[in-house]
Amino acid sequence: MPIEKTVLSLRAIECLLNRHYGLPFVNAESIPRGTANCYRIDTGEADLFLKEYPSWTKVGNVRQEGNLIQYLNQHSFPVSILMHTLSGEYYCVFEDHILSVQRFIHGKTYSDHDLPDDLLMDSAELLGKMHALLQDYNLPVDMSSEWIRGFDLRASLKTHFPTNQETW
Repeated sequence: MPIEKTVLSLRAIECLLNRHYGLPFVNAESIPRGTANCYRIDTGEADLFLKEYPSWTKVGNVRQEGNLIQYLNQHSFPVSILMHTLSGEYYCVFEDHILSVQRFIHGKTYSDHDLPDDLLMDSAELLGKMHALLQDYNLPVDMSSEWIRGFDLRASLKTHFPTNQETW
């Protein structure tokens, strides 16, 4: 479930797609999963995935994400690359929120803990392949092994959800 209320309306999505990506708009459907506000967009030609990042997301992080996805794609790893805007960026901004667009991947979304065992094995294999590919990729310091070892879930929750501390 998204952690912030969206700043988008259907009209805003239509204008943003046209202005920043040169794409037509037919309809949008909210996807209530994850921490971002996400939408399946129907352009009449293709289905797209629009992500409205949480307000604290930095432009540099979205650029890093786009570059990482591009790297994986160039090494034949199955990913949906971030689409470039008409100005060549991986994102656009609306009311201080960063937005990105990529091809929508059709399929079944599994809830927590209901992934079939055969898909769990496939997922583990893909994760291993990704890990091997990224051995030679220059990850930013804030995504390093040192960062992962030092990650503190409670501190992160306090940073991003200061009003919900009683539920942890």
